Amino acid sequence: MEQEQLNIIIYLQDGIKVKDLKHSAFNFFLCKDDGTEIHLKGYKPTAAFEERYNEIVETNEHLHKTIPYYTMNNFV
Repeated sequence: MEQEQLNIIIYLQDGIKVKDLKHSAFNFFLCKDDGTEIHLKGYKPTAAFEERYNEIVETNEHLHKTIPYYTMNNFV
């Protein structure tokens, strides 16, 4: 089965030195049409979604309270 390929180009407004590129320095996430953000484990939501994310965490017993975007069953 052939896999689809997705190419992404990121333009940085102020530029960045290649030596400073580290995975941990970026907060990559998906954003749904309704504004919902889906981040990697441990990365916080943006300020635009933080209040809604906190409401979701407070009302869902399966979500980890101190590790963002992580469940009590070790899922992202």
